[in-house]
Amino acid sequence: MTDTTKIIKSDVQNKRVGTAIVAKQGDAKSRYVRVTMCRDGIEMPVPQSAEVIINAARPDGRSKAFFCTVNSDGTVTAPLTGWMLECAGVLKCSISVLGEGGEKLTSTTFFVDVEPAEFGGGAEEDKTLDVLAKLVVECRNAISEAGTAAGAASAAAGAASAAAGAANEAAKAANAVAAAKLDKSAVVQTTGQSADKVMSQGAVTEAIKAGDTQGVNLVLGSDVEYTNAEYLIHTYTLTEDFRLGETYTVTIWGKLGEGKDAFVPYLAGGFNNLGEMNTIADGVYKVTGSIHSWYQNSTFPKTVLRIYASPTSVAAASTITKIKLQYGAVESPIWTPAPEDIVTTMTNQQKLVRDIKNAIATGEANMTDVQLALAEIYEMLV
Repeated sequence: MTDTTKIIKSDVQNKRVGTAIVAKQGDAKSRYVRVTMCRDGIEMPVPQSAEVIINAARPDGRSKAFFCTVNSDGTVTAPLTGWMLECAGVLKCSISVLGEGGEKLTSTTFFVDVEPAEFGGGAEEDKTLDVLAKLVVECRNAISEAGTAAGAASAAAGAASAAAGAANEAAKAANAVAAAKLDKSAVVQTTGQSADKVMSQGAVTEAIKAGDTQGVNLVLGSDVEYTNAEYLIHTYTLTEDFRLGETYTVTIWGKLGEGKDAFVPYLAGGFNNLGEMNTIADGVYKVTGSIHSWYQNSTFPKTVLRIYASPTSVAAASTITKIKLQYGAVESPIWTPAPEDIVTTMTNQQKLVRDIKNAIATGEANMTDVQLALAEIYEMLV
């Protein structure tokens, strides 16, 4: 994916002079600002141990903050997120450096001129899954054609049967992938335990189309496994702000370290927690709760979820395999990916299939390479 980074300086004492940064309405995960923090014109490197956020106020009056990355040279890379670029107009931004003792130092405002998009809609109908299946079938046909050509060449060389066998196996692999996707049921599938459930991507898509947000996962990258013996296991990013007074259910699939009492989910920089998570099945932990006020009016981003393994005095490795944050009190949680992750996965699958087809067309891939790549696609689908 192509992205672009604008390099600027932002002062904590002087107003920024110059033209606004220009971005396009509707862009997402592709625009960044690399900021050199200054104090009265003198560069002020940011320590890598510091937490840094970009504050953003949109033209519609809504505001949010997002975490930034501190670079090795003391500069800061801040994302211009999809939320920030939803509205055309002037976006007001500033950078805040947060200290462990509650210190906060914020730059003066810089501006992003968000140009209106010429076309802001999507396709008439969501055909992503159908397109993927079609690409896999096309890939199968390309493999079959390549296998025929390889068989003819091998026959001339005296190895016809080996080449034909490889082509046949590759065609079977591609066919299996296409069939798996086209026949994939939009019902809940279990992995052996009643509480350890997974919903197909098709079911998630249909639920979202129907307006059912009850089961939508609000955690990005929720199926990446993390294991460590620290008190803080991992910090997750949410797809939206955590709402005060709303009832949520957090579920973790994994394993609590020996001697640890419970997983504990914290929000807003680790100052508010929903309570200790209870074991509801072997390797499945859950808590339901709500937060009615932020601790000491915390200014940390409300799109952050941190999972701790309590108590901090016990050093034992804990593992999180999957996690889900969803609205409401849920009796038997079902893991699903966040809708934003499904879009990313579909894009990666389409790119991989196209790469396979190009490699076959240029003769850069043999049948073993194709089978391995198709197996990778299959793993994405299931």
